[in-house]
Amino acid sequence: MALRFYYEFQNRKEVVYRVEVHDANFSGTAYEVTAQADGFILSYEGQQEDIFMPIVGSHCELPVVNRSSYSTDFDDFLDDLIVSKENRFTVAIYLDPDGGNTLYWAGVIAPEQTTYEDKSSAAGQLVTLVAIDDLSALKYVDYNNDGVAYTDVASIASHAINCLKKTRTSLLFWGADDVFLSIGELFAYNDGTDYQPLDEDFAIAHSELYEINEYNNQQWHSCYKVLESICKTFMYSAMLVGGRWVLFPRHIVASDTTPTFTNWKRGGVKIAEDQSLINARVIGTSTGNVRRYADIEETHLNAVREVKIQHNYDGNLAIITSGNLAPNNIVGFTQTANDWIVPSGEKVTTYFSVT
Repeated sequence: MALRFYYEFQNRKEVVYRVEVHDANFSGTAYEVTAQADGFILSYEGQQEDIFMPIVGSHCELPVVNRSSYSTDFDDFLDDLIVSKENRFTVAIYLDPDGGNTLYWAGVIAPEQTTYEDKSSAAGQLVTLVAIDDLSALKYVDYNNDGVAYTDVASIASHAINCLKKTRTSLLFWGADDVFLSIGELFAYNDGTDYQPLDEDFAIAHSELYEINEYNNQQWHSCYKVLESICKTFMYSAMLVGGRWVLFPRHIVASDTTPTFTNWKRGGVKIAEDQSLINARVIGTSTGNVRRYADIEETHLNAVREVKIQHNYDGNLAIITSGNLAPNNIVGFTQTANDWIVPSGEKVTTYFSVT
C-alpha cells in the first residue's frame, strides 16, 4: 500500500493535521494537493430517536482542489478511482505530523460517493472524496479464524479484537505495538482482593458464536453481529475515535467518575491504561458531569425568537372571527371556546415572535 497523495492544514485551534490517501496499486512518487476550506469533515452515524446505539459508524469527507499545476497526476487518480474496487484506496489522518504524528482516523474510500465539478474554473476543480471506517463491511465477514472455528473461550476484549482486526485498515495503519482497542472499565467483579475489569476476565466460549446445521456444518455469524451482540449485552458503543477502536460504556455518560480505558494491542496483549479519551463538562452543579470524547467540537441551537403553532381541526362548522384576535388585543386576553371555529380540514396558524 503506497502513498498516492497527501495534504496538511492547520485548524483554528492551531492543530496541524496530515491527510494521506494510499493506493494498493501505486508505485510512483507521492505528491501534495490543496485542501478546500474544510480540511476534512468527520461525521458519526446514529439514529437520534434511539437512546442507545451499539455500533456507531463514521465517515469522513475529504474536500480537495484539483489544480492545473498538478499536471495529470490527480486526473489519473480520478480515472483510477472510478474503475477501482472499494478496497484499493484508503485514508489515514494524522495529528501533528512534524511531532507525534499520531493516527487520528482511518478508512476506506468509497468510489461511488466521490463528487467533483466539471473542470471549468481557472481556480481548479472542487473534488470531495468520501471514506468509511469499514465497520459496516464486517456484516459480510464471517467470524472465524481464516475459515476454521476459533476454539476454547476468550474474553470480551479478545472477541472484539478478533472482529475489528478484520477491517481492511487494521493491518495498514496500526503497528503491532500501537493501541488498537480501548475498552472503558466500568463493569468489575471482586476476586476476593480487588475489583477486576469484566472485559478482561469475563469469558465467552467460541462455540456459542456459531451454529451447527442439520448437515453438521458450521454456520458462521458475521463479525458485525458478534460485535453488536457484545455491545448490546454490556451496553457498549463501538466506534473509531482518537486513532483507536473504542468500546465506550454508555451508562457512564452522566457519571461523576471519569472512566479508565484498558488499552489493547492488535495481537490481544493488554498495555497501559489511560483516561485521555474522555473530558468532563460540568452542567448545573459541580456534581453534575456529562462525559464526552476529548477534542470533539460541540454546537448548540440559538435561542428561539419565533414560534409557529399550528392547530388542525376536523369539525364541520364555518369560521367565525373574533375581535379579540386583532393584533392590538393579542397580548393579555383570554381565548374562550366560542371565539372562533375552524372549518373541517382547515387549520389556524399562530405566530409569536420576540422583537
